Order: sequence, then structure tokens, then C-alpha cells
Amino acid sequence: MENVLRVTSNLEVSGFELEAGPKFRDGLKELLGEKCKGLETVHPLGLYSELGCKKDCRRAEKGSCVMMVVCDDSAIIPGRKINFLGTWLYETSETPSRIYGDILFVGEDEEGGYCPINDKTAVHLKEQLIELSNVIRRETMLRFDDVVSENGVGYDA
Repeated sequence: MENVLRVTSNLEVSGFELEAGPKFRDGLKELLGEKCKGLETVHPLGLYSELGCKKDCRRAEKGSCVMMVVCDDSAIIPGRKINFLGTWLYETSETPSRIYGDILFVGEDEEGGYCPINDKTAVHLKEQLIELSNVIRRETMLRFDDVVSENGVGYDA
């Protein structure tokens, strides 16, 4: 069953099954691309307020809490495009930063570490991410291969 979800800069939502344990973190880096040297955990307000994901993991079922993971150097890797879904979730936290490149949604354990998302949470979240991706496409009517940002600079990092 899929236990890690990825949303690309082109708003493609996909799921992956990674084995829990010591290699889980390496699998996350691999999903974010070969140039990703480190992972950054992000707790965007929109993930909890808009999508209803659990944030307090102290008494929650393992894998029912979710966090967003990005490549920590994605804004400085040439060719990374803005991830509009990740940026929308992040900007609801009143932060002007943009999220570049692919983003992952993974489970969070009681200690704040990475773990697989449980089946029920993964299925529900994937449906929400697909719906949100479709809304962003429809509402913005963007063509993701040649979009130009407000300041006239392309959306590549």
C-alpha cells in the first residue's frame, strides 16, 4: 500500500511504498531527486487547517499524523520549478516563501521523526491532493511548462 505521497511541480500526485526502518529516509531523498542532499520538514498551516491532517502525534495512531518534506536546498538547485500546491499550503502560514521542486507527504512519529503514512490516512490525503491539484490547475489556468511569474522572471529557481 502507498505510504508516501509525492506532488510534483507539474501537480502530478503519486504514491509510493517505502519500507519502514533505517532506509526510509534514504528512500525519501531518492524520491526528491538525485541532487537532494538533505531533507527539510515543513509543517504548513494549510496541511492542518485546510486538509485536516493531524498534527499532534503524542496520542495518535502511528502514521496518522502527516508532515510535508522538501529538499532543503531546492531553491538553489537550478531548474527546480515552483510547486504551486506546496507554496499554497505553506503561504497559508503567512510566510512569503515559495516551495520549489517536488514535495512529499510522510507520516510523523511520536518523536517527530519520519514514518510511513497509515493506509487510511494515505488514501484520504491522496484524494484531497488530487482534488486540490485539479482546483489549482483550473483556477489559475496555468500552463506549467511556460508560465511566467508576476515579476516577469520565469518560475525556474
